[in-house]
Amino acid sequence: MNVPPSSIATTLGIGSGIDMAGLAVQLAEAQFAGRNERLTAKSETLERQISLAGSIRSSFSVFANALGDRLRTGDLAPVPSISNPSVASVSSPLGSVGKGSYSLEVNSLASSQTLTGPAYAAATDTVGAGTLTIRFGATSNAGFTENAARPALAIEIAAGSSLTDVANAINSQSAGLTAYVAQTAAGAQLVMKGAEGLENGFVLEATEDGANPGLSALAWQPGGDPTRLVKASADAEYLLDGLLRRSASNTIANAAPGLSLSLTGTNAGAPATIGFANSTD
Repeated sequence: MNVPPSSIATTLGIGSGIDMAGLAVQLAEAQFAGRNERLTAKSETLERQISLAGSIRSSFSVFANALGDRLRTGDLAPVPSISNPSVASVSSPLGSVGKGSYSLEVNSLASSQTLTGPAYAAATDTVGAGTLTIRFGATSNAGFTENAARPALAIEIAAGSSLTDVANAINSQSAGLTAYVAQTAAGAQLVMKGAEGLENGFVLEATEDGANPGLSALAWQPGGDPTRLVKASADAEYLLDGLLRRSASNTIANAAPGLSLSLTGTNAGAPATIGFANSTD
C-alpha cells in the first residue's frame, strides 16, 4: 500500500506548527527523569555518608590525641609511689610511662659548700681592694682538687668596697654562687654558698692592692681556719636496684624508665620499694 508523502507529513505534524525538536527533548527528559532523580538521590546520600565518615574520623582523631595527652601527662598513666616517703619523692617525667618496681637505698645526700668569712664590726666595713679569685672543685679541710673543666672566677674589688659590696659583686657573676652578709654573734660575716655536688666546692684567693690592703682576710684554703668551712660539697650516693650510683644533685631526672627522684633523706641498710599503679586504681 502506497501512502502519500503528504499523509506522513500530516501524521508527524509537519507543517502544523508543532515544535517537533522541542517535543523530542521533552519526551527524552520524561523518559529519563526518574532515573536522574534516583541517581541524584544516591549521589546526595553518598556525599552525606562521606561527610559523616570524615566527621567520625575527625572525632576519633581528637579522642586519640586527648587520650594520648592524658597518658603522657599522667592522668591515666601509672603513678609511682614509694614505701618510705621520707627518703625521696618520686614522679614520672612528662611523656614517659613507668612499670615494674625498684628498690632505693640512699647512703648520703648531695650537699653544697657553705663558707664564712672573718667577723667584721658591720656589713659596711671596708675590706680593702684587689682581686678575689674563686677556684672550683672538690673541697674539704683536708685538701682541694680543682675542677679543670670549670674556669676560675676573678672578681675585681674596688677601693672603698664594703663587705656588702663584696657579696653583691659575687652574686653579679651568676656563677652558681650565693653570697650574703650575716649578722652573727661574732659580728658581720660574709657567707658564700655553692651549688650541690662534689665538684662545686670552692676556695678563695686574694691579690691585694698594695695601697688598699685587707682583702686577703677573705681568702680561704684547706688547712686554714677549719671553722670557716661550715659544710663541704658532696655528691648524693644511692643504690637503685642494688647498683651504686652518684649524683651531683638530689634531683635526679630519668633515674630509670618512667622514674624521677628527689632525694630527701637516707635509709642505708633499709631499702625502700618504688612501684607503679594506675591513677584510677
